[in-house]
Amino acid sequence: MRTSLRIAASVYIAYLAITLLVISPALNLLPHRYMLNTYGWELRTGWVLLNPFKLSLDISEAELNDKEGEPFLAFNEASVNLSLASLWRSGWVLDVVRIRDLSLNVTRLTEDEYNFSSLLPDDTTEETTDQGDGEIPGVTIHDLELHSETIVLNDQTREKPYSSRWNDLHIRVSDLSTVLEEGRPYIVDLEGEGGGTLHWEGEVSIPKKTSEGRLSIANLNLRKLWQFAEPWLQFELKDGRLAVEGNYQLDWSDVFSYRVSDGNVGLSVIDIIPLEPDQLPDTALILRALDIDNIALDSTSQQVTIDSVTVDGLAVATWREGAEISLQPLFAVDIPPASPEDNTAEERESAPWTVALNSARLQNGSLRWRSQLTDPAQLDVSPITASMENFHWPLSGETGLSLKLAVNEQANVAIDGALALAEGNGTIHYTLDGLPLAWFDPNLPK
Repeated sequence: MRTSLRIAASVYIAYLAITLLVISPALNLLPHRYMLNTYGWELRTGWVLLNPFKLSLDISEAELNDKEGEPFLAFNEASVNLSLASLWRSGWVLDVVRIRDLSLNVTRLTEDEYNFSSLLPDDTTEETTDQGDGEIPGVTIHDLELHSETIVLNDQTREKPYSSRWNDLHIRVSDLSTVLEEGRPYIVDLEGEGGGTLHWEGEVSIPKKTSEGRLSIANLNLRKLWQFAEPWLQFELKDGRLAVEGNYQLDWSDVFSYRVSDGNVGLSVIDIIPLEPDQLPDTALILRALDIDNIALDSTSQQVTIDSVTVDGLAVATWREGAEISLQPLFAVDIPPASPEDNTAEERESAPWTVALNSARLQNGSLRWRSQLTDPAQLDVSPITASMENFHWPLSGETGLSLKLAVNEQANVAIDGALALAEGNGTIHYTLDGLPLAWFDPNLPK
C-alpha cells in the first residue's frame, strides 16, 4: 500500500514539475518563435501559464502583428479550463472558455486575399482523407464568454475603401454543447458604430439543430450600411435609423425553416438625396417614421401577417420630364443578375407566399411635384392622409381605402370606399373642391 502511495505521489510531483518547469516556460517561448520563423508574424504575450491544479491554460496581454507590424489580434486575458468530466462524459468537456477585451482587425486586400491569408493552409497541399461521416466533434463548454473592445472590418478592394467598426461585443453562453440535445441559453450584446445596439438571447441545441429566442436591434445607424452598398446605389443616405425586434424559431435539422412572432420593424429620420444632385435636382425623400407592428411569419406555411403599418412624415420631391420620373433613376440599383442556380431555386417554390395586412396608414405626408403638364409647373400636395384596411395577397376580399389631400392650398380631394381588388370592382365616394382649371392650361387646345 505504501509503495502504491509513493508511486502515485512521485507521479504527481513529476507531473507538477514538468508542467511548471518545462511546459509553462516552453509555452512562453516556442509559440512566439514559431509564428516569427514560420509566418514572419510577431506574437507577444504577458504570461502563459498551464495550471496543473485547475487543468487550465491562461494567457494575458497577447498581441499578434502581421509582417508589416500592423496589429491583427490582441486580447487582455484568455482562459481555457479542461474539466475532469471529460474522463467519463462523451467528448471534451471544458468548464470555462473566456476571452476578454479582444481587438480584431480584418482587412480584405484583394478579391481572394485577406491580411490573415498567410496563416491559412496552402491550397496546393494534399487534402486529408475523409474521416468518419463528417459529424461535429463532441464538445461541451459550461461557461463560454467572449468580450471584445472593438472589431474592425476593412475592404481595400473597392474603389472607395470601406471600413466598419463594432464595439463592445459580449457573448455569454451556458452549457454550449454538440452532445447535449436540450437547448442551452445564450446572450449576445453588440454596439455598432454610431450608437446602435443589438441584444440577442435564447436557447440553442446543436445536436437537434434548433434554436429559439428573441432578437432586438435598437437605433442602428443605417448610413454605415449605406456606405457598404454605395457602389450599387444612385442615392445618398444622409441619415437613418433602424429598430428591429421579435421572437424567432429556427430548425435546420432537415429542411431549413423559420418562424417569427411578435415582430416589429421601425425606420426613422430617413433622409435620401441623389448621389449627384446636379443630375437629379429637386429630388429627395424624407421619412420621419415607419412602424410595422406585430409581424408573424412562417416559412413552412409561407404566410405573413402584419397587424399595422404606420408611415409618418413622408415627404417626397420629384418631377417628370417627358417619360422620365426622377424617382426611377434615384432608386435604380446596379446589382449583378442572379445566377441560373438562384433562378432555379426560386422556380422550385411549391406555393406562393401569402400576406395579410390588417391596416396601413399614411399621415403628415407631402409631395412636391414638377411637370410640364400643369401651370404652375410646381405643385405642392400637402397634407396627405391615407389609409387601407384588410389587404390580402394574393388579392382577395374587400379592401377599405381612404385618401385626403390638398394641392397648393387651393384644391382639396377626399376619397373613401371599399374595393374588391381581385375582381376590380367596389364602391368609391369622392369629393373634389376648388380645383383651378387653369392648372391644366398646357394641355388645353389653343
